[in-house]
Amino acid sequence: MRRLALGLLGAMLLAGSAWAAPRNLDWRFVAAHAIYAGALAFDLRETSVGVGHGCEEASSNLGPFPSNGRLVAVGSLEFGLVTTMDYLLKRTRVPGLSYVGAAIGTFKHARGGYAWTRTNCL
Repeated sequence: MRRLALGLLGAMLLAGSAWAAPRNLDWRFVAAHAIYAGALAFDLRETSVGVGHGCEEASSNLGPFPSNGRLVAVGSLEFGLVTTMDYLLKRTRVPGLSYVGAAIGTFKHARGGYAWTRTNCL
């Protein structure tokens, strides 16, 4: 099994040009959305822990006591839609426009996760 995995990894490395990312996905775009994903994961984890200790979620789109499945579904949907929107905006070649969704999402979720840390629920 290990040899098969190493063989597949080697084949993917040799076929690197076929796996090249689109030109619109530069390191700034990937880094901005990775930071956004981290803020989203932080907020969802703190929400899960807080709800697990009996506190209510303040977000109107999740409900007062969301399940972990609902948190993951809503978070994944949001991340996918924002990243798709930003990618389409990046294709317009207007400088900085493709980072708006990631910047707003990062601020919103970092603030939301930090709000949980200031409660007595964790």
